[in-house]
Amino acid sequence: MPKAGPARWFLRPVPAEATAALLCFPYAGVGGSSYRDWPATIGGMTVVPLQPPGRENRIREPRPETHQEFARSLAAALSLLDGKEIAFFGHCGAVPFMLATAFELAAAGAPLPAWIMASSWGAPQAGLYGPLNFVDLETYDFTTEVVEIAAGLGMRMSPELVGMAAEVFRHDHVVQRRYRYPTPQRVPVPVAAVGWSADDVVPPDVATTGWDEVATTRSFVLTGAHGDFLRCPENLQHLVARLVREPEQVWPANRT
Repeated sequence: MPKAGPARWFLRPVPAEATAALLCFPYAGVGGSSYRDWPATIGGMTVVPLQPPGRENRIREPRPETHQEFARSLAAALSLLDGKEIAFFGHCGAVPFMLATAFELAAAGAPLPAWIMASSWGAPQAGLYGPLNFVDLETYDFTTEVVEIAAGLGMRMSPELVGMAAEVFRHDHVVQRRYRYPTPQRVPVPVAAVGWSADDVVPPDVATTGWDEVATTRSFVLTGAHGDFLRCPENLQHLVARLVREPEQVWPANRT
């Protein structure tokens, strides 16, 4: 039976016996299936790819027009996980949506993630990152961009799928342009800021600088390129497991 309502946010059903869930936010232009190569669990946490409206199996649903709309909808779904510990992972353009969700949960007095991992995205108060967030959205060829990304991942897409993906990709960047970090608020949960050593989209020094101005932060640089997170390499798995199992050794005792 198809999932209904808020449960559609979870690409896979969350097992009732799971005690902790790592919620994985898709980056610009893609859906939850982008996490298909991740293991089912990491460090005892069940990996839960999120599926926002307007993409993949939710393609007919209206896409959120703001980060706040996205966050309110997801917050309703997270109430279904009451009693489970949660954490967030987001890469590049997913990070502002992840932050908006954390702020929405805090404002509602709802349970917060134990921590969030922000991969390949710099300090949010400084603006946006990555070259596509600065192109002319009216003239940029997102169709070619989708084809080139798919080719780089070894994927072949039908013209119909390319067209739909390009429209989602463009829409995500339109929404992203409106993002403004809510200065002077601090992120209500600890942040693991992750850079990748060979990242040519958001270099590691950019991804790991300035976060401490708005959050309790630890910065990490992992060996790899911008898209290597898609296969969840061992170094990323080890870091997630460390955050789960040894939080007192990762985060300062005087969190603010």
